[in-house]
Amino acid sequence: MGLDITINKFFYTGWTDSKLEISFEKDGKKIPINPEKVKSIIERGINLNGCWHIYEWFDNNINYDGYTVGSYAFIERNDLERLLEDIDKTLEDVDSFDAPFTKHTNVETSEFVEELTLAKEEVSKLLKETEDYKDYVDFEFSASW
Repeated sequence: MGLDITINKFFYTGWTDSKLEISFEKDGKKIPINPEKVKSIIERGINLNGCWHIYEWFDNNINYDGYTVGSYAFIERNDLERLLEDIDKTLEDVDSFDAPFTKHTNVETSEFVEELTLAKEEVSKLLKETEDYKDYVDFEFSASW
């Protein structure tokens, strides 16, 4: 078992001017859901499995209110934007002691760069796909192993 990190999209649907339509069918059977009783929707976002440096960044930089491993913590778009900035600063000089990310001593530099590059690609993709409705989506972070 390894580290599993997820960052999902979280939509709050309780605005008075919002209109929610839900259609759900399972095994050919329509499941009744009353949209007026739905308060939020969680949509799968990204997985950053095995990204220990990213986990540590969240642990050190985000003020979770009551977060415990395996639960979910709300994060904002600007948290993800700051993560990308810190990844970029680190990739500019991987061996710098002043970089936001410090490579673990037991990790090869190539693995470290690969992890940060993967995280950058995935988080960038998540932010880009939510750009058009960024005022209506938050994110939730979870990590477990």
